[in-house]
Amino acid sequence: MRIERHSLTDETDESVGKYYSECNCDIKETEYWKAGEKYSRIYLSIEPHQFFPNFSEEDLEQIPIYLRQALMGVKVQPYYHQGKITRQMRLVLRQILQCSHEGLMKRMYLESGAVLIF
Repeated sequence: MRIERHSLTDETDESVGKYYSECNCDIKETEYWKAGEKYSRIYLSIEPHQFFPNFSEEDLEQIPIYLRQALMGVKVQPYYHQGKITRQMRLVLRQILQCSHEGLMKRMYLESGAVLIF
């Protein structure tokens, strides 16, 4: 699949085995899909002010600058980053997809998995 994030990136290829971290900040994007092919995605969304309040200063220094800026009240600029999914990430993603819990337990299970991936 190719995606063009207008005024942020050229066209980027998104493929199996990679993850994408982004803040589109309402930037329009166009996605190009091949007809007849099946795709699955897992979207993980975090709100920095809800996710990081109990992290130490030392821990916060390890997170990407754009997330630290959001915590400091600085307006987050649009960004896009691609990386390779690690073996640990793949294991957690598989567990998320196969989750058999329901209700509150499901939410807690999925959120804890998302924390492990981050």
